[in-house]
Amino acid sequence: MKLKIVLIMGLLSLGLNTNAQQYDYGEIEKKDFLYHFIGDSDSLGLIDKKYVDAWWSVLDSASIIPLTRKETRDIIKAFKSGAFDDASVIKHDDVKNEAGEIIEYGMIESISVQADLPPKTYYIFVGKTKELPYKNGHFYMTDVTSVSLSNKWKKKVDAIIKKYCSNE
Repeated sequence: MKLKIVLIMGLLSLGLNTNAQQYDYGEIEKKDFLYHFIGDSDSLGLIDKKYVDAWWSVLDSASIIPLTRKETRDIIKAFKSGAFDDASVIKHDDVKNEAGEIIEYGMIESISVQADLPPKTYYIFVGKTKELPYKNGHFYMTDVTSVSLSNKWKKKVDAIIKKYCSNE
């Protein structure tokens, strides 16, 4: 009887482990971006939108406003809690052969969207090696891949921006 219970528990744990190994491609992308964005630094900077054009180029006259550690943690938590916008990525499932073996792993493709954007619409959070543009509750990892925030995190990020930047 005890042997049956041990075998059943072992089989159940194997099933749980295989489920835990399935990856969420969006989470992996966000972790990789954060690794390159913040690095080993413990603080971020902010660039006011009046120094940023529609293509996220920063004017030479721009200055980086240093954020506190708490504000930096809030920005990182907001980014981590955000969800990829459905319009910015297409997810493909794994391709399996007739025997059910995976022959090609799923991937994410970005949809290219071209738009004429007015200048001075994005704030930029500056990390150690990368920049993270922000506008209206969305962080932009690339020009077509964005992470949208819940209202709770949008309010926190907007409050940080309002503290340092003038409204135009």
